[in-house]
Amino acid sequence: MGELEFVLEHTLNQLGIKGNHLAIHSGIRPNTIGDIKNGDVKSLKIETLQKILISLNEIAESKGITRTITLDDLITFRKK
Repeated sequence: MGELEFVLEHTLNQLGIKGNHLAIHSGIRPNTIGDIKNGDVKSLKIETLQKILISLNEIAESKGITRTITLDDLITFRKK
């Protein structure tokens, strides 16, 4: 077995931004971003993940970060 671990907060820290900045940029509700950061999520739409990833990559690019932000920067899987 294993479990999902939400690592969005770590990614936001690497980019030097707050969840509210991502919410405004992506058009995702601040509460939804907060829930993802805290791992308090029961389900996520693919569309939501896409909007977050697009926004994170645009923000990273604007800060001169050349690596691509991927799903692994939002959610990881840990084996137990």
